[in-house]
Amino acid sequence: MPFDIHSFAESCIRGEYVLVVGSECVLRKDEGDAQLKAFGGNSDRMLYKLTAAHLIDDEEDVNEKFRQYTDFEPLGRKLQSASLHEAVEWVFKNRFFGNQPLTTDLAEPTLRDLIATRCFRVVLTTTIDPYVLWLMEDVWGKGNVRVCNICDTESRGPSLGDYEYNEFHDVPPTLYYAFGTIHPGNTSQSLYHLTDDDALRIIVELYKQSHEERSNMNELTNYITPMGRGTQRPEPRQLLCVGCDFDNWLFRFFMYVLCGENMTSHESEGGVVAMTWNENTKLKDYLEKRKVHTEPDSRAFMCKLVDTINDKYPLCQDGDIFISYAHEDWVEASQLYQLLKDKEYNVWIDDARLGHDGKGTDFNNRIRNAINQCNVFIPILSDQTRHDLETLSCKVADIDFSKPQDQWPQGAHYYMKEWSYAQECNDKGRSFVVIPFTIGGYNCNTDYHLKMLPVIFGATQFSANDRDCMSRIMKEIEGVHERNNTRQQ
Repeated sequence: MPFDIHSFAESCIRGEYVLVVGSECVLRKDEGDAQLKAFGGNSDRMLYKLTAAHLIDDEEDVNEKFRQYTDFEPLGRKLQSASLHEAVEWVFKNRFFGNQPLTTDLAEPTLRDLIATRCFRVVLTTTIDPYVLWLMEDVWGKGNVRVCNICDTESRGPSLGDYEYNEFHDVPPTLYYAFGTIHPGNTSQSLYHLTDDDALRIIVELYKQSHEERSNMNELTNYITPMGRGTQRPEPRQLLCVGCDFDNWLFRFFMYVLCGENMTSHESEGGVVAMTWNENTKLKDYLEKRKVHTEPDSRAFMCKLVDTINDKYPLCQDGDIFISYAHEDWVEASQLYQLLKDKEYNVWIDDARLGHDGKGTDFNNRIRNAINQCNVFIPILSDQTRHDLETLSCKVADIDFSKPQDQWPQGAHYYMKEWSYAQECNDKGRSFVVIPFTIGGYNCNTDYHLKMLPVIFGATQFSANDRDCMSRIMKEIEGVHERNNTRQQ
């Protein structure tokens, strides 16, 4: 089946992909800037150049003396390992986190835009530098990104399994360092990859972690291939790899450990790899035989994907129709959105890029304001919402949504907070029409509907299974507009 960028973008929006970022696409490629030209857009090469410059007092002599070295491995053979690691740690302390640190201005704009779509709450990087973290913090806010160094046994906090998976894949924004990173001020605890000796130590650490129930590696593996344990999404997630070095044996070993049979089976669906292939057609053929789609240019592919996601996921806007939905029902919600837009109605649909962790004040205010000014409120009720309602131990009206989301009862989700806002607006005298739109296995004649939902939902339903459903919805909306126009006259 040929690759379809539109269906792929929808899968990313639904949270079905984990983003894997390699060093090749982290920095800008700028032929007009001598420094960026020397880095070639590669953050590993930047770290190598900065380290080499530190080892030689005369920076102008760096390229001449280190011309025969292209990465840390041959440099590590020339120097003592301790000297090499000390030099790299000096670069982190003084160039990345010093008084005048490097900034994200050097970062690749298309990578920044891809992360800014907020479609990838879980990101894995094979780099050891802080650029991907900085880009995520630009989007989610400094201090709001959970950082896991897979190689560091000392930095384990709550695992992803400790967070409830809801309709906006609301695990906290999380960055995994696959091959370690450096913690300024605590380098004694840092394990990170520069040389082959480091790689062997990382393999030993991964082996140790495979025998521990709660480890960073097992946590990530279980997120990509859930083992059940109460999660609502047992389907395996796929990987979108951009700028990764598949020629690197450590990376391929890591991917095999992470994905298991999915990397070797001809039957399983593969992910997407966007990188510069050079002449390695053998590796490209190997991946494509395993249904892994390949793209020859990571930057061009990221640009195309960002444009498609932006087209698929419309920005928030004021409108007289508000659509409320669970993330699993995105396809149906977007279809309804498009049908109403085609009729030239002004429609408000929430945007995952604002964040749906219930903590963003701006997002909460925009949701409340949009519901307060709408004339029609359309909650989509599905098999997913049925499952959530049956899980609840109380009525939606009894949930205190002012509390942090991790204190909400089991089964409560952000779309229910939208329902609560709607009921609150109605109680304060704001008049609008509620049109429950049911899809899938939802039934309005059951206890979970009649007893658990806000009063404004009533018992009326507009079922997608009814042939005249959309005409009834349009008629209801037209009636609202006619009544409003009459009042205004």
